Amino acid sequence: MPFPTPEDEITRAEQLVEWIASGAKPSARRRIGSEHEKFPYWRATREPLGWREADGAGLADFLARLASAGGWEARCEDHDGERVPVALLRGGASVTLEPGGQVELSGAPRADLNAVAREIDDFLAESGGLASESGAAFLGMGAPPEWSLSRMPRIPKGRYSTIRPYMRLQGRSGYDMMHRSCTVQVNLDFTDEADFVVMFRVILGLQPVATALFANSPFLDGDESGFASRRMDFWRETDAARCLPPDFMFEDGAGYERWTRYALGVPMYFVRRGGSHVDVTGASFGDFMAGREERLSGVRPCLGDWDDHLTTIFTPVRAKRWLEIRDADGACSGMLAAQAAFWVGLLYDAEAKARCLEAATAATSAERDAMRYAALRYGMAGGVPESLARALDAGRGAGESGVSGSGDGARFRDVVPVLLEISRGGLERRGLGEERFLDPLWRLADMGLSQAERRLGLWRGEWRRDFAPLYEDASC
Repeated sequence: MPFPTPEDEITRAEQLVEWIASGAKPSARRRIGSEHEKFPYWRATREPLGWREADGAGLADFLARLASAGGWEARCEDHDGERVPVALLRGGASVTLEPGGQVELSGAPRADLNAVAREIDDFLAESGGLASESGAAFLGMGAPPEWSLSRMPRIPKGRYSTIRPYMRLQGRSGYDMMHRSCTVQVNLDFTDEADFVVMFRVILGLQPVATALFANSPFLDGDESGFASRRMDFWRETDAARCLPPDFMFEDGAGYERWTRYALGVPMYFVRRGGSHVDVTGASFGDFMAGREERLSGVRPCLGDWDDHLTTIFTPVRAKRWLEIRDADGACSGMLAAQAAFWVGLLYDAEAKARCLEAATAATSAERDAMRYAALRYGMAGGVPESLARALDAGRGAGESGVSGSGDGARFRDVVPVLLEISRGGLERRGLGEERFLDPLWRLADMGLSQAERRLGLWRGEWRRDFAPLYEDASC
């Protein structure tokens, strides 16, 4: 069977499943991708960078200077009579702007974490140096501590112009999610359909632990947000049709076809044709395939349209031709590589993955829901179900510590060290020295605090409710 390409016209439903299945790779060819977003701001005023500033600076100028200095290829769109840059491409990586001006690096697929970390560090140095020349910096947090929604820029990109009116009607926080949130994402490969299901279940079952560990948005609108991860709370209040955790992947029959059926039920946003985005918000991809969508009369769907549609699903873990783990608040420096290391250690080693699967499937659906809320609300202080704590204790190896307070009293801070030990073992067995990238997480584990809890404590105490030290502490 020929390998599917984005240009292939969709003539049968099985092609949608085959598109996802085509991403499977042998273990030796699996790759690691990291994507991370940051808020650009002016150091002198602590205001977000606009698209175009009065003095000619701003995000449009930043993209142009970055492209020129770093040899990035600029991709542009027409907007209000001018060509505007919407993406920079280089060596399999891309730089894009999210709807509220967040700068995102989507890294190229890398063979190991050493290469991932180099790419992250090189980009932070490259982009940070250019930003610093104009008096700007990048804030690595999940939500901006002071900026109201009205103060956030609106990036002129065809995709966003189509999505914005629709998202305003979907949940209470759709606009906040688009314009006032930053995340870190890890992209990992699966080897076959069985591995696809196992990875999905491990991620879904243990993701609340990562949410608590990486929580980093305790402020909003100039005060405490009431959440360790206000960003994750935005997602909780955004478009249930495309954002709820896909817990159906724990059911019998889970696999490529089950994910495809779910994705077909998610309403569409747009179809790209001739350099433009055709607004088809709310349409069914099935109707598009059957020629029943009037706004796409005469347009035949291709696999590129299906791939675009999959990018508009915002579940905490998302399947394309790889799995995307989308659970962590924005961060800077070593925390970016640390998130990738955490999941690679758990999922790219057979022994670690098998143990994690037992723990991930121990909790009920209701317990997972409660755990997700506890993670975004309380961070490392949130409680975990007895079933998860006992499963981790039961599977521990010789010399491994158990879950402190195992039982009804266990907290995320008790579970995190156990998962870090499992991840470290998985990384050590890869033999590449990658376990060192877990060091920032071990420091948090030793404190029993997420970044959110640590920074909230400093703000209440040593920083005397002043945000200036926070920006210094959280800037790239």
